[in-house]
This record gives sequence, structure tokens and C-alpha cells, in this order.
Amino acid sequence: MRSLFGKSLESAYREMIYNLAMLFASHHFKPLTFTVLGLVFSFVAMVLLCYRYLLSSAIFVLLAGLCDSVDGAIARINSQSTNYGALLDSTFDRIGEIFIFFGLFYYFRFSHTFAAQFFEWLTFFALGASLMISYIRARIEGLGGTCRVGLIQRPERIVIIALALILSELIRPHFQSIYLVDIPLKLAILFIGVGGVYTMAERLDFARKEFDLKKKQTK
Repeated sequence: MRSLFGKSLESAYREMIYNLAMLFASHHFKPLTFTVLGLVFSFVAMVLLCYRYLLSSAIFVLLAGLCDSVDGAIARINSQSTNYGALLDSTFDRIGEIFIFFGLFYYFRFSHTFAAQFFEWLTFFALGASLMISYIRARIEGLGGTCRVGLIQRPERIVIIALALILSELIRPHFQSIYLVDIPLKLAILFIGVGGVYTMAERLDFARKEFDLKKKQTK
């Protein structure tokens, strides 16, 4: 399985990112600008989550994800891709992801809704799975392989979290029950955790097959 979004949505997303990158590149924006902005937006999202501003945090989560995609696209358009730039981008992405998940952890830590403590720790599990997904890809590519598969990659995680935050905010005035008030967010964390483990296994299996094929071809 390539992506949770499917080829059509993925293609539309890539086209949107390319058009945005072309626009910013024409105004002489540098990739590093968006790399740093992505980290800043992630930090702002974390702070807003700590104060339980779900809708506002969703906006900054999406902005962070957008910056994550745009910086690489600008680098490719302007032929400014460097190994250090890629390393810095990947590092800032991981830190940004930690910021967002810490905000979610803090949200559940001081929540009085149903099973909040369980989801508090599930958030850490989901973060661990998310970081491992990225690590596995980096390790595979470092060993000379390719890794373009994954049910829940970073863009999917960003969209899932943002949509869950928006839905949780929208239903909050209508569902005061401790069982329902933030159910979209809880389901999102559960899905990212379980789906993250699946994606890890998916990538490891893909890498095994690819490396076995290369081994046979060299004999």
C-alpha cells in the first residue's frame, strides 16, 4: 500500500505544493525560511494545545505540515538541495513532531474526559511509532534502498491530527458527555498508533524484499 490518501489525492497534493513552491521561489524565498517556519508553527501548535485551543492549534499544525513540504520543493526548483539542508530539514521535522505530540500529551494530561490517562500514554506510543517510521525510511535509504511505501506517512499524520482537532472543537459545544467530547482526537491518536506499527512493518517488509532482490541480482 503506497499511501492512506491514494494516488489521486497524493497527486493533487503534490501539484498544490509545487505551485506554492514556484510562487515562493519566484519571490526569492529560501528553503531554510520554511524549514524554520515549520518548526515555529509546530511550537505554536504545542502551546495552543496546552491551552486547549483546538481549532487554532489545528491551523498551525496544517501550516507546519505545509512548510515541511514546501521547503523541499523550493530547494528542488532552485537546485539548492544539499545534504546538510536535507539533514536540517529532517531534524527540524522530527523536533516539530515532538512539539505537536507533546501538546497532545499535555492536553490529555489535564483532561477529565473518558480514558484520558490511557490516551495520554497512547500519545507517547503514537509519537514513538511516528519517529520510528521516519527512522526506518532514513535507515533504508542510508543502506542504498528506496522507501516510498507507508500507510501513515508524515503528511497523513498531519492531516489526521488537524482534522481530529477541528472535529473535536466543532462537536465540543454539542456533546458535553465525558465519553464523546473529544472522541475524534482520541480515535486519531489510536489510529496513528496502530497504523504507525503497521507502517513500520510495511516498510521493513518492503525493504527486505528489495534487499533480497538486489542480492540475487548481484550473484
